Amino acid sequence: MGRDLDLLSKYNGRLRSLVARMVNFDVDDVMQDIKLHILLNIDKMPEDREHAVNWMVAVARNCIRDRFRSNSATLRPTSPLDPGVDCPTSDSSPSSVAVMESQIVRIKQAIDELPDSEKEIIECYFFSQEPLKIIARRLGYSFEHVSRLKKKAIEFILRRIGGQ
Repeated sequence: MGRDLDLLSKYNGRLRSLVARMVNFDVDDVMQDIKLHILLNIDKMPEDREHAVNWMVAVARNCIRDRFRSNSATLRPTSPLDPGVDCPTSDSSPSSVAVMESQIVRIKQAIDELPDSEKEIIECYFFSQEPLKIIARRLGYSFEHVSRLKKKAIEFILRRIGGQ
């Protein structure tokens, strides 16, 4: 997992640039979604560094599409990430696997510490892939309130796992 987090850290700026080129709304909020999606699915990240970078870009694009569908935001034209950037080498050593498992446990613990409404929003949005509009309707909250609670929950989770 150390390699995976190094890749995420190394490409954070490039992912942010991609997001900024694609969206006309809160880049920070979208980046939080992307980081959380990546961290929650880190075990699915390919071992090969080139495929891992492509996987992170695909996760970013999917998060942006989901956001676009859920709140009718406007997308900007896309452009590819800059090619030819060095990536750290792949590391699947037992210590890296242990770090990854530890990180996943910390994410789950952070989610468990959330207030019930925020936990439900995170679980529905990230695990059940429900759009925020549907979650808001089901919980009886406005879309904006659910969006703020999701952002607050993501910030909490990232702080707890040391992501920000």
